[in-house]
Amino acid sequence: MIGDMRRIMLLAVLVTALVLPTTAAAADQASPSQPAPAGIAVDADGNVYVSDYALDRLVKFGPDGMVLAQWGSSGNALGQFNSPFGVALDEHNTLYVVDQLNNRVQRFGPDGSAMAAWGAAGAGAGDLRTPFGVAVAVGGGRVYVADFGNDRVQVYGSDGALVATLGGRGSGDGQFLRPAGVALGPDGTLYVTDHFNDRVQRFSSEGHFQAQLGTSQLTAASVATAAAVKAATAAADATQAALAVPTALVASTPVTVATPQPTPSPTVLRPPCPTPSCAVQKASPSTTMATCGSPTTAAIGWSSSLRTDGCCSVGAAVAQVRATSSAPKASPSTQARGVST
Repeated sequence: MIGDMRRIMLLAVLVTALVLPTTAAAADQASPSQPAPAGIAVDADGNVYVSDYALDRLVKFGPDGMVLAQWGSSGNALGQFNSPFGVALDEHNTLYVVDQLNNRVQRFGPDGSAMAAWGAAGAGAGDLRTPFGVAVAVGGGRVYVADFGNDRVQVYGSDGALVATLGGRGSGDGQFLRPAGVALGPDGTLYVTDHFNDRVQRFSSEGHFQAQLGTSQLTAASVATAAAVKAATAAADATQAALAVPTALVASTPVTVATPQPTPSPTVLRPPCPTPSCAVQKASPSTTMATCGSPTTAAIGWSSSLRTDGCCSVGAAVAQVRATSSAPKASPSTQARGVST
């Protein structure tokens, strides 16, 4: 029985609006010195009240986070707790705390003094079974408690007297499957998280069902969000495609890599060999040329060698070079033999 109650509590914690992000599971697994905050409330001066589910206490913090006070201990006497959960304040800073596993609600003064307690484990009128959330009406003195295990919301006076009961097990309008969180609007409108029905139900200050926010509304919001995300993704994909070379084009277009070619030697335009004079053509000592093939011609001060075209390449000289028209052509590496006189 206790194990089943614990599993139910773990599910409800996830949707309770007024709890810190530490669940009953964390409290169960915590070491004896490890706190597990659950419920929270803030007064008009900015002081923060936190229920410590694991250490069975209530802690009051100042607006700066400094600990101002703490009270409570483990047990079932007045002022003691067995897993305190929901917390609420009225306009006088009177504090109401859901004492969850003691199946009751306790009321404390602003100084932390225990004033009253009501409720007992059961399913009868005014009884509670694993209560979770609590809310207090401004000016009216009514205390609303989410009776999680009994699938209802019970309404008490500030003295603990039962005023009304809302709901009952089911999925119809005004029914609940494990109500967890309760909250009140400025005009007394009541909002209840209907955990396993996946919805929030709204009731008038007199307790009449008005509307729900649930599967259809949440589904519509999810569809709209998904459509917006899909459109944004498509736009991003289109932009990316416009900026990138298509993969198919890259794969089908052959890539030609130019083979480096050796740099050709500059073309030297040589003047034709003049015939038959075999005269020396001298632009500079390194480019002076003479022809081969004249009858007898002397080039004083120069020596010559045969080029492949049969002309004489004139270089540094010795004495006289005589070339005859009958002189044979030599290979490119063969020197022309000069005849001295």
